[in-house]
Amino acid sequence: MQGTEERLAYWPNGNVQSRMEARRNLQGEVIRDGRAVLFREDGALSARGQFVDDLEQGRWTWYDPEGRPRAYCDYVDGVGEYKDVFPDGRTLREGQVVGLRRVGHWREYYPSGRLKLEGGYVDDQQHGEWTAYTDEDPPRVNRARFDHGQLVERD
Repeated sequence: MQGTEERLAYWPNGNVQSRMEARRNLQGEVIRDGRAVLFREDGALSARGQFVDDLEQGRWTWYDPEGRPRAYCDYVDGVGEYKDVFPDGRTLREGQVVGLRRVGHWREYYPSGRLKLEGGYVDDQQHGEWTAYTDEDPPRVNRARFDHGQLVERD
């Protein structure tokens, strides 16, 4: 293995799109390994995190256009617990990811904190039973079933 190098990618307007540390493995392939910083086309910070052996590792943070954190993901070997947040920091949406692809059970919440929606993902596509709740007490419930992203049944 060779030493770490900084790799830059650019937007069409010339602004930096990403700045990542990487190295080459014994086969000469580029492996992301180290800090990663992503930028919007206007140059504003979009996300930051770290790779180890080409897998996301540790806390990743995504930012809104004003620079406030809007999402977090705590990764272990490329598998993470993801959370979108409202501006006040309360949870908007949460679930598991592999890389950036949603998998497993996900939940979404109203600003009131009540559960809004829940269901499963397979390879970033809705799959299985999904349940939607109204923001009322008691909530009204609607259900739907998906097969790899295709709606197949609805209450």
